[in-house]
Amino acid sequence: MRRIFKVIGMMPVLLLSMACGSSNQDIYAEAPIEEVTPYDFTTNTMSQINDLIAGGQDLELAVTDGVTLLVGINGDVKPGLYQVFASESKGGFRLNRDQFKGLKHGAYISLGIEGDSNLWMVPTSVQLLLFEGDSLVIDRDSTLHFKAITQPQLSNEIGLGNFIVGIDIAPGKYTLSTNREFSSEENKQNTGWEFEHCALASNESVPTAGYQKSCLKIAAINYFNYKDSDVIVDLKEGDVITTDFKNPIFDKSQRQDDARLIFIPVN
Repeated sequence: MRRIFKVIGMMPVLLLSMACGSSNQDIYAEAPIEEVTPYDFTTNTMSQINDLIAGGQDLELAVTDGVTLLVGINGDVKPGLYQVFASESKGGFRLNRDQFKGLKHGAYISLGIEGDSNLWMVPTSVQLLLFEGDSLVIDRDSTLHFKAITQPQLSNEIGLGNFIVGIDIAPGKYTLSTNREFSSEENKQNTGWEFEHCALASNESVPTAGYQKSCLKIAAINYFNYKDSDVIVDLKEGDVITTDFKNPIFDKSQRQDDARLIFIPVN
């Protein structure tokens, strides 16, 4: 089986062959299936994470429905930390995790483009931490852009996707806030921020509410909304925060891209 897509930016490391009679598409031979060496973040966690994100490379791909993009050193997308967005038309794909099932394995990612009428519900970009062996199953014809984040970008505010403690936000104990309003209406009180706090390195001293294949879940899925507004998190270097936001007041003037989960240090 072959994957068909056109490289716009940097060419992925795959065997190139030309389609007979084709003038507008490049055909890439299926990369050989190799056993993925499991990640082990139990020691030198941040050093390994820094090496991982340093290997990310910017990429633009015109993809078609049914294509599967493989993440890997010899894959379509290099492992790394990326801001992913679409152009030309809306983007959509299912993210399958090979190892870190706790980081939204099987989640469907929908990406809008400028001019869409539903940007109050759908973001135009999302930040993703991609590991060797992961895959993105495309279900819409579009152009996907992978903008590599290779250096720390510390902030106390994060948006949608995967965020690394020590890269995106400093370690510490925090209370949560947001730049969005919550609804007091009874049927909307549970709507707002949803986030998962996960440690890539298992540590027996960390209280846990569950373990999902190489990802220690420090807490079950957490919520920050009208009903759960008093939330404290203790972030350790190398932890990963995965976020999602559901607009509780259906204000179409508020873009999903602008929603921020804000971390206020606890002294």
